[in-house]
Amino acid sequence: MVETVKSYAGQEKSTLDAVISARNAAVSTQAPEQESAAERQFNGALQQLFALTAAYLYLKANTELLQMQGDLSNLETNFASTRRFFNNALAKVNLAIGLADIQGIDQMNGFNRT
Repeated sequence: MVETVKSYAGQEKSTLDAVISARNAAVSTQAPEQESAAERQFNGALQQLFALTAAYLYLKANTELLQMQGDLSNLETNFASTRRFFNNALAKVNLAIGLADIQGIDQMNGFNRT
């Protein structure tokens, strides 16, 4: 899942860089013949941006990615459940240790709590 997102992020960065570069070139041109070429370059970069937008829709709808997101959600749920179990067990151990300490102190002082 991470590699899939990284590949989309890399494509996004290069596309955004191309759009910015083409826009700056279109704005800074002075001659009409340069302006026409810069506008074509800018339009091409915008088309790449629109294609990237369509690819994001595919990324979101990609069943493999959705399956991985579901698996990740299940893992997080399992971790939370295991953490609760561990915390409960640890609380019981701490309680038992506390009771053993009290019984030890009672025995040292000659008390009998039976």
